Amino acid sequence: EPGQNIKRAKTGMIKSIVKSKKDNSQGRHQKILKKQKDTTKQKRKIRIFNFSRRLLAMSFLPMIITSISSHTLKSAMESELKNAMRIAAVSIEETYTNLYKGDYTQSLNGAIKKGDVEISGNYDLVDAMGKKTSFDITMMFGNMRLLTTVKNESRARANGTATDDKVYAKVEKGQRVFLSDFPVEDKICYVYYEPLKNSDGSVFGAVEVAEECDKV
Repeated sequence: EPGQNIKRAKTGMIKSIVKSKKDNSQGRHQKILKKQKDTTKQKRKIRIFNFSRRLLAMSFLPMIITSISSHTLKSAMESELKNAMRIAAVSIEETYTNLYKGDYTQSLNGAIKKGDVEISGNYDLVDAMGKKTSFDITMMFGNMRLLTTVKNESRARANGTATDDKVYAKVEKGQRVFLSDFPVEDKICYVYYEPLKNSDGSVFGAVEVAEECDKV
């Protein structure tokens, strides 16, 4: 009988140890499963976030492409327009130089001469170039329009009007100037200025070429 009691005690201890190990194993297994579930949920959240971010980026992509395309198109158009205006301005300047030898001067009565020929009041060249190019063409002497196709509100030639002083200050330094959204009388224009130089390099005036922005 004492031997049986010892045997039963050993059997009970073994069962208790086995149960304890089983419980511990199940506990670890549950913890592992819980950790795996948490990890899976976290990964799912990250995937959803990344997908949402990609979706948002894709939604903005057409807008970005359109914006870049519009900017590129506008830059190309303005470059082409600037070149066309420069050609018109240089053509006017070279025509006067070839037709009338000598420098630009202003007589005491205010008349403008090219060499010995008075050119004040002679609109033939600016009118012809204006019709050929559809640009408004102006011969400026000092900061004043004296031969121009630009019209004022009364539809008369805008002779005697001036451009912006800061702009003309650049022209006086011999700089070519191209501007957009620039006021020319009652219009908003693209405008190009080509300095008119005498033989000593001094600037006597400018050729102004203008085109309404709405027409471009």
